[in-house]
Amino acid sequence: DLDVLKMSTKDLLRRPDEDLANTAFPGELVVDGHRWPLRYRFAPGDSADGVSVQVKAENISALSLDAVQWLVPGRLAEKLTELLKGLPKQFRRHLVPIPDRVEQLCDYLLRPSRYRIGNFYDVLTRTLADFYRVDVPQEAWDESNLSPFLRMNVQWTDRRGAVIDQDRDLIALKQRHEATLAEALVDEAATIEQSKESLVAFPDKGLEQVRRLRQKQTDFTVYPALVDKGDAVTIELAVNPSQQQVWQEKGLCRLFVLAESQSVRYLRTEYQKETTMHMQLAKLADPNAIFDSLLLSVARYVYLRDTHWIESKSQFDALLASHRGEFVSSGLKMIEICTAIAERRFEASLAVEHIDSAVLTSAKADLESQLSYIVPADFMWQTPYDRLADLPRYLDAMLYRVNHFQGRVSKDKELMNQARTWELRLHALTARVGDMPDLVDAKFLLAELRVALFHQKLGTKEKVSQKKLTQTMEQLERTYIND
Repeated sequence: DLDVLKMSTKDLLRRPDEDLANTAFPGELVVDGHRWPLRYRFAPGDSADGVSVQVKAENISALSLDAVQWLVPGRLAEKLTELLKGLPKQFRRHLVPIPDRVEQLCDYLLRPSRYRIGNFYDVLTRTLADFYRVDVPQEAWDESNLSPFLRMNVQWTDRRGAVIDQDRDLIALKQRHEATLAEALVDEAATIEQSKESLVAFPDKGLEQVRRLRQKQTDFTVYPALVDKGDAVTIELAVNPSQQQVWQEKGLCRLFVLAESQSVRYLRTEYQKETTMHMQLAKLADPNAIFDSLLLSVARYVYLRDTHWIESKSQFDALLASHRGEFVSSGLKMIEICTAIAERRFEASLAVEHIDSAVLTSAKADLESQLSYIVPADFMWQTPYDRLADLPRYLDAMLYRVNHFQGRVSKDKELMNQARTWELRLHALTARVGDMPDLVDAKFLLAELRVALFHQKLGTKEKVSQKKLTQTMEQLERTYIND
């Protein structure tokens, strides 16, 4: 058959400059609302050969390793082929013929519900295990052994689009970027007198939401924020909007508390009357520290529930005037909530303390850890207002668990491990970036999971399913891992 000798244009141009109109080779990389231009080049041996994603100083931190490892749809088959062929023989022999396996994998992984969702190698590992019963260890995947054009090239560009730096190692490029940014921040801090000044009132000159810096011919965007120092605030520069939001919220609350000095004195008198609560929380934190976190929480609820940014002293003063009468009434309500939480926590703590069976050692340790996690020393601040009322319910679920160990030790261990699997993933993210708002939301989603697992009759505030947990965690990992 002479047709077998014929070659199509596709065969002849196996790696052509790509047609960007083809969805297999998009013109942009779009992840979580961020857009980065993609450039294609057929130049074997050139540093920009293959696919390049172009980033700027202000958006490089949002680009994750997960996003670039998926490359683009039109290159996935070639990437999978090299990866499977590069596996050790004991795994590779279960995946032959490789072209057939690659076709099946592409059909599955390129679906919108799968593509660029989660870490590429985690997804590939799970898919091989599910489809072919082949358990490939993570260390078997080595992206550095791939042909360069099958690894995304990351180009750091200036505001005119000129390439300043590029690398197929995103982490290395980010580290160079962070070093340059750190130099810019040091230089800026040295020249801004107000960054060293302690403030007890909103700055007269206001506070801009973004600031532009320039270092080594590179423009950077930084984010000024008020940072709480206990009895005052300072102005410091955050490197991203998420960090700015966390700092600014608490800093503003400190200024509102300082402005509400008369109300604070009245609330302190009422708080000091709750002697039973102080006793119940004595092992957790100093009463003054708990009161301080309570005041900050009151300020957040009264003044910031409908406001995300305050840029001028006049805006701050207007908010203060329009809500001032609410501080005492909201503070009294917060004291009631704190009293209820203290009572439940004390009961749960005693119950856990009295667990003395050797077979329940791991369960006891888990409950102690959960107790500290759900009700930390600054729980009145760390817990969003709309979640404070849920804390007694979570504590009730712990009490129920303690009282129903009989005949359920094995089942309890199974459920505990199920919860811990998700919690460890979340703890890893929090350890990297702190208590970002979406991580706090995830914390309480997992608290609801524990209610569903250990005290189902109590009911959950929101639906908790494996699908929802998976989607939530993968979204958070895309956002914060390697950011």
